[in-house]
Amino acid sequence: MCLRLRTIAGNRPLMEVPGRAEKTASDGLAAPRRLYSSAYAIAGWALLDQPTALSWFRAVALLVPPMTGTIVIVRRRHSWAGCQWLFWATIALGLAMSAIG
Repeated sequence: MCLRLRTIAGNRPLMEVPGRAEKTASDGLAAPRRLYSSAYAIAGWALLDQPTALSWFRAVALLVPPMTGTIVIVRRRHSWAGCQWLFWATIALGLAMSAIG
């Protein structure tokens, strides 16, 4: 189906979003990434003397990135169709499965 869509569209992009620029290194997510990493390090340091709590904290904290990605994909799933939807659904499934173990 994807090949057929590319053939129909020719060389032009299938879904062009007007006014959307390329993402750069400063995509606005640097601050949340730093905050998550800092909070993880500080909480891990604070729980060093409590091995059981530290194990639970690490297990839960490592679920945050894949589940965040899954939630974002699930919330945006209606904006994709065809091959795009299949690609992102597969990514979401992989993230969810990595979170489950």
